[in-house]
Amino acid sequence: MERKKSQILFNFLPQDTFNHARNGTIGKVSWIFEDRRSAVGELPVPYILRRIRPKISQWDNDVPLTASEVELVSPDDIKFDVFPTVFECRVCSACTPFDDDRIEQGRPPYCGNCDRRLTDTEQLQFVMVCPCGDIDSVPLPRCNSCNNRNVRFRRPTSRMRDAYWECLDCAPNGYIGHAYEHIDRCHYCGNNRKIKVHSSSTTFYPQLSKFVNINDEDIDILQDSTAYQAQVIAEYLLDDGGDSGNVEIDDAVLEQLDISEEEYREAQEEAHADIEERREELEEWARDAFPDEDRRQISEELFEYRSLVDDVDSDIDATTLESLQEAAGQRADLDRALVDDFLDARDALRLSEVRLITDFPITTVVYGYSRTEAEPSDGVFLRTFPGEGGGDRMFAMTAEAEAVMFSLDPEAVIDWLDVNDILHERPEENVEQWLLERLRQYPYFREVDPVHDGPAARYTLTLLHTMSHLVINGVDALSGYSKSSLIEYLLPHTLSFVVYKHTDTDYSLGAMHTLAEKRFRELGDYIQNEGDVCIYDPVCEHEENAACEDCLYISNIACDNGNHNLSRSTLYGGEFDGETIAGFLDV
Repeated sequence: MERKKSQILFNFLPQDTFNHARNGTIGKVSWIFEDRRSAVGELPVPYILRRIRPKISQWDNDVPLTASEVELVSPDDIKFDVFPTVFECRVCSACTPFDDDRIEQGRPPYCGNCDRRLTDTEQLQFVMVCPCGDIDSVPLPRCNSCNNRNVRFRRPTSRMRDAYWECLDCAPNGYIGHAYEHIDRCHYCGNNRKIKVHSSSTTFYPQLSKFVNINDEDIDILQDSTAYQAQVIAEYLLDDGGDSGNVEIDDAVLEQLDISEEEYREAQEEAHADIEERREELEEWARDAFPDEDRRQISEELFEYRSLVDDVDSDIDATTLESLQEAAGQRADLDRALVDDFLDARDALRLSEVRLITDFPITTVVYGYSRTEAEPSDGVFLRTFPGEGGGDRMFAMTAEAEAVMFSLDPEAVIDWLDVNDILHERPEENVEQWLLERLRQYPYFREVDPVHDGPAARYTLTLLHTMSHLVINGVDALSGYSKSSLIEYLLPHTLSFVVYKHTDTDYSLGAMHTLAEKRFRELGDYIQNEGDVCIYDPVCEHEENAACEDCLYISNIACDNGNHNLSRSTLYGGEFDGETIAGFLDV
């Protein structure tokens, strides 16, 4: 059964169910065949596992994923089994179970009550799911009077609590019991199971992580080298644009500056020495300021960020609004006045940079799944995908996606924190260094804790995440993309986020870049004037911290933080965490 890689990765994973497009049969994926032509198998599995370990550790069960027993697979095709194996006759409503052997032999199913041949579309659409991850066909109860299993599943309303079983042999007095009558507890964990429509989102939640530029060979060095981690942090804070020690200068410029070439070289060497001294200071600070794991996580994020913004050494094709402004005189399709207006719109949003990326190098890895809940909860387990030899499989796809990166202005963020009385003392210089020390990675599956993590982290990370979702809402409203085709990637320590195109969508390439190059003012106006609208206000603002399904939530696959740490009040003002605050756009 052929599917696009991204479709398999998100919609056809092992133990997930689906409706066959041709005949309507409900199936459950049993195996994913590997694309052996892909280079996915060469990705650094130890690095991937270390990055996802904090997520895995929060689940109730022990998930011993180890590099030596994990196979990283690029999906190519799938195998599936007919599931569930209970059919419901559309004529007499009788439910008839069939064993796997009969189905695999291709023998046609017949109704156990009226002996009518059943079609592919008469499978009972309900399944039994357990928080531990188990899934099964709905078991049929025996009649208390005649001891037969010739039953039908009555559903007078759409609510499962109104459903009940009825014996056809004892009708019209064949009531057996409610939907869950005679249903045993899960034989794996002993918990109660739930009856769900097989296609319900709650029956299967893929658990995944995303990585930028994971193929870079320096990733391996970064994992274990404290010196290299400190170097990456220092380079980010210096942001000197590369080596300044061998810059040639024209004689006419020297004459205009009224200095000799020797004096210029001396000044250049002195400046270079100052930079190196500052670099050493920052590297020492980076080694001392953070615990080992925090320093490693921060350096990994900054490594990803610099791979996207380094215009000298990076192979990534990217364009900023400033570079569009410079190119306006040479490109007939660019209006200089329009680009100037875009820069004004960017500044009004208090952004420091907007960067268009043609080939955003994103790797998505699916390492397991859960049922009934998308996030860790009491009794909810994370299940992995078993391989053939007793180990586990993870499924991955690397793509170059069309993307736009947005960065908040650090000085504007400090101004906003100051207005809201979050700062004990305003940092007068080294704002990026101050933020680097006080921010953190987004916590998996929960809100940033203002007590444990600090109010500056709570406010700033909620602001950044909210801006990301508002950009997605704006792209959805103004371009050919819908929310379901867009995904975010958060880089919190750099006050940046990337919105990129889901690779399995069929929209024409260039729509996001066209939006940035031609309609950025409209995007800015949308965020300024329409982003604060929610049909559930004032309830949303007062009771949901100004974030809900109508105004800010997107799908769990698209969101990098599970729809946590969101509030319209951070941008527009209003109630946030029980306080009335000033909005970022109003300061």
